Order: sequence, then structure tokens, then C-alpha cells
Amino acid sequence: MMYYRKALELQAFLDIAKDDDLMEGYKAIELNEDQMKGEWSLWAQCQAVADMKFRYVVSCQQYGIKKRSGDARAQNVLRLMTEYPSLRVAYIDEVEEPNKDATKRVPVL
Repeated sequence: MMYYRKALELQAFLDIAKDDDLMEGYKAIELNEDQMKGEWSLWAQCQAVADMKFRYVVSCQQYGIKKRSGDARAQNVLRLMTEYPSLRVAYIDEVEEPNKDATKRVPVL
């Protein structure tokens, strides 16, 4: 799955890059990212294009319960979501209904 995202980043690089950037190569733009302050670097543009085109969703039905209880496994899922911004987690959450004393299960993405 992640190879598909890398392929989209590479395709965006080939579409956006100027001749000088093409001669430096794809890996060189990762190193030059902090040189361009104040405007979008080429690397950030390539990542943004890949983010628009690539998302993947996993199901972790117990995530809502584990998140509420403070389980370490919920922290692992959260770490994965911060490490991979294209990752979406679908889970079932329980919410209290305002007019009733019961809880209702709702799907969350």
C-alpha cells in the first residue's frame, strides 16, 4: 500500500519539478525541504498531491472502547495515524443519547 503512495509522490515530482530539480533527483528534494521557508517546498507539494489521491481505511472496531479506557493499544493506533497521515480508522463508538439513559452505537471514521 505504501508503495502506491510513494509512486504518487514520484509522479507528482515528475509533473511539478523544473529541469534543475529533475537533474538533482527525487531523493534530493527530501534533503532540501528545510531550505525553503515561507513557501511550499517541492517535497511538500508532492506530498500534498499524494495526500489528495491516496487514502486507506482500516477497521479497528474496539478502538473507541480502548481509547476511552486508556489502553496502550489505542495509543499504538493513534501513533500509526500520526505517522501515516493518509491512514483512516473506522471504528464503533458508543454515545449517550441526550433524552434517554441508553447508549447508542455509531460508526466513526
